[in-house]
Amino acid sequence: EQGAQTIYMNHGRATFVEGDDLISETLSRIMKRRGTFDTDRIHRAEEIHRRSGRFVGDIAFEMGLIDKHVRDQLYEQVMAERLFDIQLAAIKRFEFRDGEVVSPLDEPTRPIEPSLPVEGLLLDLTRKIDHWHAISQIIPTANEVFEGTDLAVDLGAHEDVDIEDAKLVVGAIDGYKSLTQVAAVSNVD
Repeated sequence: EQGAQTIYMNHGRATFVEGDDLISETLSRIMKRRGTFDTDRIHRAEEIHRRSGRFVGDIAFEMGLIDKHVRDQLYEQVMAERLFDIQLAAIKRFEFRDGEVVSPLDEPTRPIEPSLPVEGLLLDLTRKIDHWHAISQIIPTANEVFEGTDLAVDLGAHEDVDIEDAKLVVGAIDGYKSLTQVAAVSNVD
């Protein structure tokens, strides 16, 4: 159960809104996963977010931790990950609110920029759903536990695999953790 989530749509573009903790948490997780950002400064941005409700990406930009281009790239990843998570979740309630921008707490707020074209988001989401379906045919439950082997696998031959993410995931497989736990420990969804 993820709680309420707000997606703001305007003229064929989508974005999330300020005051949505899941969006800031996802951005922080992506920044930590990359390992190229100062963790103490990410924690500081998270603290400011908790007090103000502002988006961690905007706070990190103002702190000089990231530039606008990197912030926008990271936000695209946030959109992709959150939309995929929403697609996998059991949605209990869905509503359209014409002309309103409200937070998950039903308070007026503002959209996070940049908004992204819905077509690209839907194509990316469809690709991820197809991958997830293929994986679920082989691994029927996220509670499965795997052990590592000494066999080397050339992941470079697979263009759709992020090598750095794969290293984090494979490194967390120890014969004790479920896939859900591996995903949590590696910060890779």
